[in-house]
Amino acid sequence: QNAGAEHFEVNPMIRFPVRDFSSIENRVSSSTSVSTSRSTQLSRGESEGSFASERGSHRASESKSGVVSKFGKFFQRQIKGALVSSSNSSAEFLEYPVETEGYLVKFSRGGTWRLRYVVVRSHFLLCYESTYDSTRNESLLHKCYDISACRVSHTPMDAYSQNPLPQELSKYDYRFDIFSDSKETSWGCSSPGLLQEWTDVLNKVIKSSETLSLPAAVNLPSIRSLEGLVGDMLAEDINDDSLLKRVFFSTYKSFTNDIALLIVFENIFFAPYSTDEGVSIETWQKTVQVPTQQKVISLIVTWLTKYLATAEDNTLFFESLKSFQSKVSAQGSPNASKEIDDALVRHKSLLLRVSTTGRGFDSEDMMSPISNPGTSLLAADPSAIATQLTIIVSKIYSALHVSELLQIQWNNQENIDSKYPNVAKWIAFHNGLVISLTEWIINQGDQGQSKSIQLLMETTKYLKKLQNCDSLKIIYSILQSPEVSKIVSRSKISSSIIKQSKECMQDIETDMSYQEYLKTLQPPFIPSLKHHLGSMQKIDETNTTIVEGQVNFAKQSLLHQIIEDIFAGRAVPYTNKPDQSLQNVIFSFIKK
Repeated sequence: QNAGAEHFEVNPMIRFPVRDFSSIENRVSSSTSVSTSRSTQLSRGESEGSFASERGSHRASESKSGVVSKFGKFFQRQIKGALVSSSNSSAEFLEYPVETEGYLVKFSRGGTWRLRYVVVRSHFLLCYESTYDSTRNESLLHKCYDISACRVSHTPMDAYSQNPLPQELSKYDYRFDIFSDSKETSWGCSSPGLLQEWTDVLNKVIKSSETLSLPAAVNLPSIRSLEGLVGDMLAEDINDDSLLKRVFFSTYKSFTNDIALLIVFENIFFAPYSTDEGVSIETWQKTVQVPTQQKVISLIVTWLTKYLATAEDNTLFFESLKSFQSKVSAQGSPNASKEIDDALVRHKSLLLRVSTTGRGFDSEDMMSPISNPGTSLLAADPSAIATQLTIIVSKIYSALHVSELLQIQWNNQENIDSKYPNVAKWIAFHNGLVISLTEWIINQGDQGQSKSIQLLMETTKYLKKLQNCDSLKIIYSILQSPEVSKIVSRSKISSSIIKQSKECMQDIETDMSYQEYLKTLQPPFIPSLKHHLGSMQKIDETNTTIVEGQVNFAKQSLLHQIIEDIFAGRAVPYTNKPDQSLQNVIFSFIKK
């Protein structure tokens, strides 16, 4: 995340970074500091050398149904763990620096030792054929392994005799093992010194990747077609509000749209009988068609009634949904048609709720700005300032939509006010206060500077109590600016106030400390949007959405984790009373 933060650490502002990401779209998704570990790593192919385990299992009673079409067998899932690339191209990994490289032997599943040239880049092991040359010809790449979820140790001496090396490779008899949760592989090098070097380097890169990684989502597919993802959801219990469904419905608009998803549901619902099913049409209807159709309707109902990502007035979509409903009714499924009707009624109530929840603060909602807001602010109580700051930001926060976050184009700042209105308001408010309050402090005399800085420092205590991380970040950015830091160093502000202020802000000082602090918070709280936008940008920058024509669902699960973190704080609303006059003082800083 530190790598991603460089675009946002333009102290003191949050900004949309301007950068050309076009080349990234052609790159294979890769784990980085914010990429997932373990089970959400990407899988680009199956390999005998995989450290991954088959975490998923066929659902015996359902997989026998033999529902085979372009959607595959919906009731079967094979979940991969670690990344294994069967690509013959190493170009996608060349951006990572080489940690170490050299010839090793690897014990294969077939029971033989094979010589490989191994290059460690970040936490990836690139294994080349033994005919490796210095040009690193891409055609020589054999396999790529992600070891971020693994452990490395020397092979016990008593295990050497179990898998003896052939005479021609006998010099590589200094061995180490790489373990995943369910598998181990053995490797050998040519000297005791190299053995220690390899194990030290591998343990170092594994530790580094674990320190910076986000928590992994368990038992989710890594790469899957849209149809396959729908099939995975249909394989689950009808009433199960699973992680898979939450990730899918909170992020699907980043890789498809409402109508395309509805077409997938419709095609599955009306999937025809085929003699390839191996059973009579009567048996197929009873054991496959009817249960599948019930699950499709249930999933559509869940989609419409539980997830606000679809809460849009999309006329074409609802016309398509009505057309699907008519076909369902004509097929002789009146109960299914009624379920869709009921879901539409509930969906409209969601739309109404969203439209009346609030649209965030507009500066036009405030009274006329006052000419000298600094004087009024100095006269205010720190607890009152913290409370009104929290009310202002929480109103923008409560109006924020999932779709705004997922549709952000990091390299395009045009029309951000209309495309992402609440994100834009949040950023404008944050940046406006940082800039204007910093200027206010600098432009005062020595005594005024000390008073204003002390006021902000005392305010941090109350912001911490209110769990307003974003406003704490505002004050932190101001106090850390070079100009204000110099003023603090020569001021006569009490050391106890300075110490207390630092303690209040230490949890939002770095990405790592904030991430740990976030785990301790209970709603209501206001997250630091700066942190989360940085994480989302990093994921978007380093992971493509579509890989070889399929959805990179590992990327979606990472985005979902961040989205859940962002919205967790508003599960319970703030109940503090607004003070219009003091809010106007705060807004006057931005207006002027």
